[in-house]
Amino acid sequence: MSITFFVSSCKTQVKDDGEVMSYASVVRDFDTLNVSNTNAADLLAMLGEQGYEGTWNEDRLVLIKAKLDQLLGSETLRRSLVRPTEVVTKNFVMCGTDINYITQRLTQLRELVDSALRGGYAISWW
Repeated sequence: MSITFFVSSCKTQVKDDGEVMSYASVVRDFDTLNVSNTNAADLLAMLGEQGYEGTWNEDRLVLIKAKLDQLLGSETLRRSLVRPTEVVTKNFVMCGTDINYITQRLTQLRELVDSALRGGYAISWW
């Protein structure tokens, strides 16, 4: 399993009457972030997400940004995502996750969220 976070390819605006308007736009190919396996599941859980797909609109992005700021501001919280290397069998090793990797991925996701908020985009993930 892996989760890819990406900036949606069109801007959306919800009118007062509830109608959703979409505006096509070009999005750069590098406006994505892929997080694999247990790391993805742990990250989604820390962000309060359930399931393995979704879309964050502007209101949700503001909350996600605050959670990312909280995680990036607390080494203790980031360390809760650290996983040691574990030999399960002779042929199967769980490589683990270190604090630097976690910090890097959280920072990259924070940058993606900032980019989406600046441009008025949503972020989808699956």
